[in-house]
Amino acid sequence: MERNDKGKQGALYEIKAGALLLQHNMSSHLLGEALYAQMEYDRLVEQFFAGNRQWCSGEDYETAKRDFDAFIRLLDAAIERGRQERGEGASEKS
Repeated sequence: MERNDKGKQGALYEIKAGALLLQHNMSSHLLGEALYAQMEYDRLVEQFFAGNRQWCSGEDYETAKRDFDAFIRLLDAAIERGRQERGEGASEKS
């Protein structure tokens, strides 16, 4: 179970890193670059919500598709939630 939690945390970190790397390209003056970055961003949003539907509403999903900062806030909240859950699990075993 702990390994699965670490895998999920790792996936969240990868999604966040990918989104942060795309941020600049999404506002590029080169149309092809901006469109590709937006497609990749949309894929990351879909990937995040596929694994976190229990914590996010449909409204969160729609907002994240339009608002980069809102998506990063959702990611940060999910990462923090994972940290807290792992901390609670570790204290129960002690």
